[in-house]
Amino acid sequence: MARKAGIVLSDRQRKELTKFMYSTKDAREYRAALGVLMRGDRKTAKQVGKQLGVTENRVFVWCTLYKRKGIDGFRMKHPTGRPARKGNQAKQIIPELLQEDPQMFGFLKGRWVVRDIAKALKETTSSINSAMTSRHRSPHSIPYCP
Repeated sequence: MARKAGIVLSDRQRKELTKFMYSTKDAREYRAALGVLMRGDRKTAKQVGKQLGVTENRVFVWCTLYKRKGIDGFRMKHPTGRPARKGNQAKQIIPELLQEDPQMFGFLKGRWVVRDIAKALKETTSSINSAMTSRHRSPHSIPYCP
């Protein structure tokens, strides 16, 4: 037999959870907060798990974490995955790239589109990485490929 809601939430806690859900960028944190809110709305762990695509046990873990640590129990300890390297280079290069005319890079269009930006970035960052230098390369040094 399914257990009923094992967590009672005050209005302040509901607002805090909702605010957290809208402020987080991590899907797992969002899902955990939503799961606790749903349990507070008297849904069973089985219903919550099925709707969020997790096991019943995970729902109970979220509720326990929230009871013990509050919102901090949902926060991921550190970002997962390998840190971005090319993305950080691209953040520096894109504003300079957008100031240039796409036709200088061999593109036929007179305006930048995402596909062309990606292609120019790939060529620019690969030439920077291969030369092992951090100085800005001139857009004229990118080869023209019709």
